[in-house]
Amino acid sequence: TSAAINTTATTTTVTTAAEPHTTTTTPSISPNTIKDLAAIQTTPNSPDWILAKIISYNKYTKMYTLSDEDMASNEIYTIPERQVRPLLKHNNNSKWTKGDEVYAVYPDTTSFYPAVVVNCNTRNGHVVTVQFNDDWDASGVIHEKAIPSQHVMKAP
Repeated sequence: TSAAINTTATTTTVTTAAEPHTTTTTPSISPNTIKDLAAIQTTPNSPDWILAKIISYNKYTKMYTLSDEDMASNEIYTIPERQVRPLLKHNNNSKWTKGDEVYAVYPDTTSFYPAVVVNCNTRNGHVVTVQFNDDWDASGVIHEKAIPSQHVMKAP
């Protein structure tokens, strides 16, 4: 994950998968199913969002426990729901229109970056074509990238 992580924030608890993780209250399944994906801010009010998998949700404390989707990371986050945006398994592209400003996972990463929707009528609605802001090549051209619709969210 290329997003900066501040482990000193008081509202965020970070542990590694190798460390035991205990909960003092009984977690419950959120309206989102365990193992669903979410966009998360690891630090409150940060502009950085990363892709994570939901492990649990505690409806009493309104805290999520999630694992970083970056396979090299092994980090587990326990963060408040205001820092979590659950992603739909098959995002409905009909909500996107050309020119919409979104955040999307950049190819071959687990980080969300600002982008603009270019096309959303491809591959049975499971792909959104975007142009990432500031993603130009050596000749100054910004190329379109096809992103799984599950990895696109409304700009925060």
